[in-house]
Amino acid sequence: MQKIETITDRVRRMELYFDTIVQAVHNDVKMLQDPPIKTMLDSLTAYYDSGQWLSDFRADERGELPQDLKRGVLSEDGVYNLLYDIGERKEEMTMIKGIHHISMKCQNEEEYRKARSFYAETLRLSVIKECEACILLDTGAGIVEIFRNGTESLEKGVIRHFAFAVDDVQACVNAVESAGYEVFIAPKPVQIGGDPAFPAAIAFCHGPLGEEIEFFHQGW
Repeated sequence: MQKIETITDRVRRMELYFDTIVQAVHNDVKMLQDPPIKTMLDSLTAYYDSGQWLSDFRADERGELPQDLKRGVLSEDGVYNLLYDIGERKEEMTMIKGIHHISMKCQNEEEYRKARSFYAETLRLSVIKECEACILLDTGAGIVEIFRNGTESLEKGVIRHFAFAVDDVQACVNAVESAGYEVFIAPKPVQIGGDPAFPAAIAFCHGPLGEEIEFFHQGW
């Protein structure tokens, strides 16, 4: 039978998370990217945002918690100040917030028509905007930008491929194969190196302009 967590158990657990995260921020804010500490931070943030923290805070005010219980996590500004400080430190740590868009250019209307059909219809990306110059498509975590006015020949450059985050690699492969595009690496599980290794599932296809596209399902 699964043990039901008491208020005291929960506060004790969150206090451990709180102390561990405070120490990580003090030592090196980059430690927050370590999977165990990141999990603690996610749990502490959810605890504070869900209303459970306030419920436990009020229980403490009513004298329902043991007097000898360590309870820094229930201080009125403790978690708020910690999360605010983490946000400020992360702002200092990096200027880059993510990848905003990838851009491609078509040399003629036939290439544009094929590219538009592939991304908007085969992969079902929603169209943000389309005009005489280009089309912008939403991946959910960035934009694919396709221009009509390319003049340079299509060559393979330094960037070898780009990857879409997906839930179902096989479904993406089925869609692109049905549309007549080559899948040059079939769906397969992989282990991204290290100890522990991170599991994922991948597949690669060629797009309408010769671009290499990876479908990536993150398993960690």
